[in-house]
Amino acid sequence: MSAVAYGTWGAVRGFGPLRLDRAAAEADLQLDADGCGKHGGYSDRFVVAVDDEGICYRDLDTDDWVRASSGSAAKYDLKTLSRVLP
Repeated sequence: MSAVAYGTWGAVRGFGPLRLDRAAAEADLQLDADGCGKHGGYSDRFVVAVDDEGICYRDLDTDDWVRASSGSAAKYDLKTLSRVLP
């Protein structure tokens, strides 16, 4: 899988901004978690990779990217995300 962009996504909070590299998306994730924590909550977001075919999640055991084949994020691809994200 060759990612075109990286971002953060959570089933409740939705998508954060798309970034060109994983480190920037991880920084966004930390900012989101810190912001939620200041209000006594937590962020449900995690880093995702986006390519022309859709969204991939990172497998925590292997660090491999796994295609989102079902669930609420599976409906997004790069074309869809470019319309809904700032």
